[in-house]
Amino acid sequence: MRLGQTTRLGLQNAYELADQLHAERITRSAPFYAEAHQQSIPATDRLRKLFQREPRFRQAYETGRQKANLEDLAAEMAGKPSPGLAVPELPADLATLTSLPVRALDYTKRGIDDLVNNLSAEGKATLTQQDGRAMTQLLDIFRNEVADQLPTPAYKNALSTYADYSEQLRQLKLGREGFRNRAPEEVRHHLNELTGRVARKEITPAAAEAYRIGSLQDVADIVHGSRPEGADVAQTLFGARLYGVQNRRNLDRLRALHVNPRDADEFTDFIAGEAGAARTDKRMARPGIPRRRGATEQLNPASGKVQRVAERVGITSPTSREAFAGDIADEVTLLFMKGLDDPNELVAMLRNLDALEHGARAITAQARVGAGRAVGRQKNKP
Repeated sequence: MRLGQTTRLGLQNAYELADQLHAERITRSAPFYAEAHQQSIPATDRLRKLFQREPRFRQAYETGRQKANLEDLAAEMAGKPSPGLAVPELPADLATLTSLPVRALDYTKRGIDDLVNNLSAEGKATLTQQDGRAMTQLLDIFRNEVADQLPTPAYKNALSTYADYSEQLRQLKLGREGFRNRAPEEVRHHLNELTGRVARKEITPAAAEAYRIGSLQDVADIVHGSRPEGADVAQTLFGARLYGVQNRRNLDRLRALHVNPRDADEFTDFIAGEAGAARTDKRMARPGIPRRRGATEQLNPASGKVQRVAERVGITSPTSREAFAGDIADEVTLLFMKGLDDPNELVAMLRNLDALEHGARAITAQARVGAGRAVGRQKNKP
């Protein structure tokens, strides 16, 4: 998907994409996990060492085991088959451990996540995020080794599918929360790293695209005022000063998202157009803001031709005049964006408008002639 097309959709799609990725991560990996969780693995010395050297692994295992038991009980009460082999308690003497269900390893991972999120009585995390990441990395190494040893590829497919969507979500969040604070050089370096990882088949191309989409969301949140910055931040960062000397790095940062310079220039034009449209909408549509009255007065002065025309078409109150001014601003913005999208299409639209205007003038002229004749007949009556 081209970034220009994303812009034409309004820039705002990263949050919806995140929800979609979360859902697909579960639905696409679930069949593989369901098959893998019916299998067991032999207990090796490496597995025993994992629980012996780090007691918190045993704690995480027990937390995951309780989760698995609750799911088994819920399935039994509903008359449904168990989602996998039962997860047994770990023996006190690990030397007597001969095998473990594959499901036990995955629920140990869930146990680690729970320990990171749980707070002790003193209000401290049971497991720090740093320690939780380290334990997860160790467990992932072991799970990938196990996946290669199983007779079917179900577990390997489950892990790779889940990891793929998780990486897309990570890149989406990275772009959404950090793009604007990164130097253009950093953005290019990160994208080059992603390209290299794609070439080495460590990640899929969708992960690199997710970073770009997340970056667009960071831009959109500013343009549409979803961030706590000042009211004029959209204009300052992406509006009239987008191409200025002071804001050259903002332009470079946006261009870094593209490989083709021509696409980059087209994209920044759309950003500038949408920023300008968003700023106009804020100035015209919010009641009680002095700037709004100033903008409205420029389009609808207290006296003059525009005022008289507005009254003739039934626009008399200040509120209706402001709405009329907002409609004008919307139409001007539409023409501007149409010209950016396709200049030939803009020319055709303007010609149609010109033809409509001539037609309207002819109808008005005929109405005036008819009205004049009627008035004349009225005056000539005895």
